[in-house]
Amino acid sequence: MLNNNSEKVDMILIYGECNKHCREAARVYANRYPERYHPPHNFFLRLVNNLRTYGTFSIRYAQRQPLRNMEQNDDQENEIIAYIQLNPHSSLRHVAREFGFSKTKVHKIFKKYKLHPYRADLVQHLRQGDNERRLTFIAWITTEINNDPLFLNYILWTDESKFTNNGVLNTTVVYADPPANLQDLKNKITVACRQLTKEQILAATFREVSRRLEMCLEKNGGNFEHFIR
Repeated sequence: MLNNNSEKVDMILIYGECNKHCREAARVYANRYPERYHPPHNFFLRLVNNLRTYGTFSIRYAQRQPLRNMEQNDDQENEIIAYIQLNPHSSLRHVAREFGFSKTKVHKIFKKYKLHPYRADLVQHLRQGDNERRLTFIAWITTEINNDPLFLNYILWTDESKFTNNGVLNTTVVYADPPANLQDLKNKITVACRQLTKEQILAATFREVSRRLEMCLEKNGGNFEHFIR
């Protein structure tokens, strides 16, 4: 990934080494650094022109230069797609900065090719032995459920961090008519919550706990929360 200037400096040096021949520079760079991203040959010339004209590798940092026009240019789109395939952790902002495009236009290309921008998911830090303890817990609670199918009913479940509607809250009641204001929305949610039965809550709890146990077991006791949507 071209996320630091040292790689771009190497490209400039190789460009001079190849007597300013872009295609030859691209070939030499790819052979010399096989583990790096290999940009198209015209990227070398772009770097040189940016340094000469603006004194920087990226034109977006140079006096807020106008963005490039991407309309009806398949070559530019293919260039971005190739970059993303080789650098899947690149953000929209990073790609836009590297190619001198607006973030909005890069996002349109992502949508056109059904790509998704990279997003980091924060998960709980697991210490040594946590995986084994998780698997031990799964084995214990699975045994208890097999011995008593109503075992989960005896546990007090609480989660103050969020309020979700994954199969428990009847959203039809809430949004049957568009809420007029925030207070109206709160009133509708209150009514929907009061309509929930004990059986509905317990059934939804059992489904969610079972889903999480299966996912944790599939990941061998490792992090699985970021796979739950």
